[in-house]
Amino acid sequence: MKFFLTLTLLAVATLSPAKQHVLLIQGAAGGPEFEQGFSKAAELWSNLTKQANADFTLVSPKNAGEASKKRIHAWIESPERRQASSLWIAYLGHGTYNAGGAKLNLPGDDLSASELAEWLADKKEELVFIHGGSASSPFLSKLAGENRVIITATRSPTELNYARFGEFFAQALASETSDIDRDASVSLLEAFLSASAATETFYKEAGRLSSEHALIDDNGDGKGTPASQFSGLRLIPKAQAPASEGRFARNLSLSPQLSRVDLSPAQREERHRLETELELLYSKKEYLSEEEYFDKLEGILSQLSQFYLPHDES
Repeated sequence: MKFFLTLTLLAVATLSPAKQHVLLIQGAAGGPEFEQGFSKAAELWSNLTKQANADFTLVSPKNAGEASKKRIHAWIESPERRQASSLWIAYLGHGTYNAGGAKLNLPGDDLSASELAEWLADKKEELVFIHGGSASSPFLSKLAGENRVIITATRSPTELNYARFGEFFAQALASETSDIDRDASVSLLEAFLSASAATETFYKEAGRLSSEHALIDDNGDGKGTPASQFSGLRLIPKAQAPASEGRFARNLSLSPQLSRVDLSPAQREERHRLETELELLYSKKEYLSEEEYFDKLEGILSQLSQFYLPHDES
């Protein structure tokens, strides 16, 4: 029975139930040494979205110039995006912060966290926002909410130095070495953890104090959690973060997969409920007898299997 349950756990793959509409924003480089890194990361995003058959749009200094902010707004407001069930917005560039708040540094007018939050306020479906630049943390508190994954390169708006996390994140998302659970797919959580580790390694090898500390929020509380509070893909017991952090991000991926399972909103909600129940069971394991623990585990996994196996195999 234990062997069967282990196999079942390993068989539960990360899914991408809805076609993603991806907007990649490349900000003002400020210098050729930065432009090269941003452009290389943008190419990784482009290639990955093509492999995943996602809808991809790039807004960059080359193709939008000083109209970048207007192009971003038009993308969000377009009928295609209004009807989409999965929006991904990623930013490669520098961030700024002053008395007016945090902003994306664009050619022409900059885009503030407050403005972007207003543009996305009525978006209730799946939303992913990744800010790979400096002074990015205020975007997390402004954009966090239900059905949202928000990732920022910094934990404070005063971390204003050039941030490398965004480029490391693009590399992590496109690399199979980031696949921690070996399910042939790199989830958002896995990419976040891998990019955080790569960022930390960079500063250690350079003998420098880190000026960026990435955060992830997918439980909607707007506080964010660093990679240091995870062990593998789960929060460390007693970590100063809600136990739900990371669960939603574990189920979202751009990685192409051999097979996908399309779930309705109701099915996705039920799957999320069961996964939450599974995590709570893990946390109570030491207080249960072995027989009671495995009985409960089998019950939850049996229900979860309905979302992953063909009907005639369920």
